Amino acid sequence: MDNVFSQITPPGRGAVATVGCYGPDVLAIVDRCLRTAGRVALRDRRAASLAYGRWRVDGGLGEDLIVVPQAADRLEIHCHGGTATVEVISEVLINQGMRQVPLLDLELARGAGRWDAELTVCLGHAPTQRTAKFILRQQGLLSRWLNELQSLITNHDWNLAIENIDEVLRWEAFGQHLIKPWSVALCGRPNVGKSSLINRIAGFERAIVDQTPGTTRDVVTQLTAVDGWPIRLLDTAGLRSETIDKVELAGISRSREMIDQADGVIGVFDASQPWDANDQELADDPAVDIIVLNKLDIEIPEERPECIRVSAISGDGLPNLLNHLILKLIPVEPAEVQPIPCHASQWTRLRLCRDALAGKDARQALHDLLGR
Repeated sequence: MDNVFSQITPPGRGAVATVGCYGPDVLAIVDRCLRTAGRVALRDRRAASLAYGRWRVDGGLGEDLIVVPQAADRLEIHCHGGTATVEVISEVLINQGMRQVPLLDLELARGAGRWDAELTVCLGHAPTQRTAKFILRQQGLLSRWLNELQSLITNHDWNLAIENIDEVLRWEAFGQHLIKPWSVALCGRPNVGKSSLINRIAGFERAIVDQTPGTTRDVVTQLTAVDGWPIRLLDTAGLRSETIDKVELAGISRSREMIDQADGVIGVFDASQPWDANDQELADDPAVDIIVLNKLDIEIPEERPECIRVSAISGDGLPNLLNHLILKLIPVEPAEVQPIPCHASQWTRLRLCRDALAGKDARQALHDLLGR
């Protein structure tokens, strides 16, 4: 059996990073890399006890860290967050003969079932606390549902098994967004305030704001959260047909692609300008989910079609806009007892399992479900 390790916490900057190690020799290997005050070997420590020490690097001593032995073949290393410290630890472990593997492989090596291992991977990619709670809830709920589904398949209860899978597949889009933010594109003519509105939603100036039409030449993105749900805002280039600038035209083309692919589209219009045929065409576009009339701090010269009125400068009307946006993206939240897979492979296996059940092939259905 190999001695393997993987970073458990998400990569990037953070207060603490955790590296998991598994294999028959991991206690002895890490002992050689760690200098502790008490000089008590890791194999002689109680499981889950904390060993504080310093990491040996090139014959010297490097980072302070904590090692937690969990069993004879597994432990965790807790160190300062950030990539540099983890890279130093990884380099030393590799020099000691250990092999770095993806987190999923580490969880499988440690004896976790494939579904549970995939949920652990997804948890590390949860963008917000709210989505992380959904994934944590699945770690017991999904296992119980899988056991019930296996029983239905074994008993050849084809129809009920298919119904159970179909009920879960209803939530595929929601489950995918527990680790991948919803994308929301803001579109409209140049200089209507799309960039200013994104800055207001994000709470800081991420997008460039200028009075010159065509300032935004490409799609600018900003990751934020609304009511705990992760959302990636797309600030698209102003849509206008009269430009001849090749760079701006390329940006407009890219914007239209992103609008077509977005989970939600907000059409932004300028309250200070007369409503014309171009505005009406955009407002009637089936891709536009929410119509926003911006610049309410300016006197409105005439009536406009039914829309949500906001001011990107003062923030007036913003809560109403965000409420409508969440209702568009998540019209119904799942019940707490609803099983919801999160990993892309889990959705694939469920669809394959359903196909096998339609053909009344229990053996193939179980094989597809468990991923063996």
